[in-house]
Amino acid sequence: MRIIALMPVRNEEWILERTLRTLATFCDCIIVADQRSTDDTRTILAGFAPKVQMIENPEEFFCTRVRWRLLDAAREFQGNNFILLADADEIFTANLTDQNVLKELTDIVPGTAIEVPWIQLWRSASFWRRDDSIWSNRWLSAGFRDDRLVKYGPIINPIDHNERIPLCREIIRFHKVKLLHFQFVLFDRMRSKQCWYRVSEVMGFGGLSRDNELNCYYQVTRDERRMHLEPAPAEWTAGWKARGIDLENFEEAPLYWYDVEVLRHFREKGAPYFAPIDIWDTDWEAKRRLAQAEGYEGIPDEEIRDPRTLEQRLYHAYLHRFFRTPPWRDPRELVRIPEGWARGLARSLGLRRSHL
Repeated sequence: MRIIALMPVRNEEWILERTLRTLATFCDCIIVADQRSTDDTRTILAGFAPKVQMIENPEEFFCTRVRWRLLDAAREFQGNNFILLADADEIFTANLTDQNVLKELTDIVPGTAIEVPWIQLWRSASFWRRDDSIWSNRWLSAGFRDDRLVKYGPIINPIDHNERIPLCREIIRFHKVKLLHFQFVLFDRMRSKQCWYRVSEVMGFGGLSRDNELNCYYQVTRDERRMHLEPAPAEWTAGWKARGIDLENFEEAPLYWYDVEVLRHFREKGAPYFAPIDIWDTDWEAKRRLAQAEGYEGIPDEEIRDPRTLEQRLYHAYLHRFFRTPPWRDPRELVRIPEGWARGLARSLGLRRSHL
């Protein structure tokens, strides 16, 4: 039985070398699907050959189909192998190098998947989020023992919002190993990434008819209300540090490739086209000037100004403050208004459930 890691990537040089070094300590093979990277991603992948094998991902947008290609590539190896699925910004805790822990994880019945705690490191690699938000107490399907029969279900959403593992007969939770998510460590990079997601979905799937859905869906990525952070336990990464893998020092950049792609869409459609999308707390004019200074092609020549109407500004401000869709945008919210008034009136009159 082999341990095979599968990973889709695009322009992940900021963390990829560190992720591959951790996986290479316990994986027999790492199969990476590269989506036309323009940074040093491919050079980094070549440095890990032959353990790392690269396949091409021709998709224009992130989508589930690439995971099908990765699974097909993994099945070129015979046997009921254990398949790990991780993104470039996800690193397993170092106790996975313990042979007893690794054996317990991989000795599951073929056709069975495992879930592990998904830890969100927040604005620093030294702290993780532990509160009542959706970013706490999360479990993520991170691998399965392949019976060579399980397969992915139908694509529900063309963008990569579907399950990352195939449909398995059973899913068990494995507490001993955790998956550390570094996406929020570089918070400005994350915000650029989420802007690119929004704009890409508008360009590729459904157009602006989905603007409300997109705004609500991605708003949670920067919701820091009632946030509580705790220091990350040293044992999560001590084993990696002992191997000389630096998981603490990351630096923000003034311009990311996500920003360049958004600017190119601005040139194609015009910035006002994207006014309904909640991306305008970014200074796109400063990004435009920086992209031009660095010699990127396809950047708008004209100055980019905030194209939103007053109503759109209020809508986006409402999302930032309250997260829920405003009542004038979602009729379901109108039902909740009289409900709230009724409860307030009942409390003011001293009524309790026992009275009713």
